[in-house]
Amino acid sequence: MNNLIKFINERNNRERRLILALVVLLFLLIVGGFTNGIISSTTMASKRYQIAKNNYVYVKKSALMIINSSRSEMSKKDLTSIEVELIESSKINNIDYKYSSLDEQGLMIVFSADDLLQAGQFLKESSQITNSNLGIILLENQDNQRIFKATFKLEN
Repeated sequence: MNNLIKFINERNNRERRLILALVVLLFLLIVGGFTNGIISSTTMASKRYQIAKNNYVYVKKSALMIINSSRSEMSKKDLTSIEVELIESSKINNIDYKYSSLDEQGLMIVFSADDLLQAGQFLKESSQITNSNLGIILLENQDNQRIFKATFKLEN
């Protein structure tokens, strides 16, 4: 280090300024190289993120399309096979199944139940059987019986 200081001190003013300029220029080149590396890696990470995000959106849309198509296939299941499953479920849940009807609002299931918990369980199972969401439920009292009229919205 002493030799370097001695070498610089032996130079005239113009040569010292040139050496200082050279050192500053080398420093700026080194800092610029590091900065360029950081910027390029950040740009690549941003591009990879964007690609991964686009892939995620594509997969999510595809999955939703598959789910919706399977729902619409299940909703096209004929009323007779749905009724068979509903009758089996009503027997398991000790529910008095009355009838089902299909109209533009959806599938209406009419049944009576003494216990609200049993009715709730039957409605949950009915939702799974029909593969649809419960839309409207009406509760009526007829001849000392609780009559439930549940409408399930079928997917198109």
